[in-house]
Amino acid sequence: ESLEQPGVAPKEALAKLSEMENALQEMQKQLSTGSTEKQIKEVGEALSLSEATAAAGDAMSKGDLQKAAAELSSMELPKLDRKTEKAVTEKLEQAERNAAASSKNQDVKKSIEKMRQGLSKGDKAAFEDGARSLAKECEIQAQKKQLSELLKKQAQSLGECKAECEGEARAVAQGPNKGGNKAGKGSGGDQRG
Repeated sequence: ESLEQPGVAPKEALAKLSEMENALQEMQKQLSTGSTEKQIKEVGEALSLSEATAAAGDAMSKGDLQKAAAELSSMELPKLDRKTEKAVTEKLEQAERNAAASSKNQDVKKSIEKMRQGLSKGDKAAFEDGARSLAKECEIQAQKKQLSELLKKQAQSLGECKAECEGEARAVAQGPNKGGNKAGKGSGGDQRG
């Protein structure tokens, strides 16, 4: 708003644009979802080992968080053979340990723990509660990712605006060039042709 006022000095405008750019970058940092996405992908790898949970697992592994959330929301405790159950449980346990090491998002760790315990004990309620909690985390991460993309685009637009403003400021600082680059080379004598 203050930049739209007539007579704003170029230095003042550039300072304000830089301030806005820094604020957008700070917001992007706060939305960083790297470690949580890694945890979700790890759970996806575990769930991909079973045909019954593969749809959610594949979506999680590929980073398709909206689809993963939808699949997890409707997931029920699968009936697995002992070998598959052991493989999935071990992978979930590894994902749980890795999530515990990252202090950023303990909700993902709790969700993994519920799913693992539900699967290993045949506790339908615990497994499904863990799956629903993980679905919510996937939705949150999808929203953060989308917001981060929008902030990135906004920062790019701001950068372009800043570059344009810098160019205009340089042009104003150089002042008008009288005579152009051909000064002194005009035709002499009679102009009648």
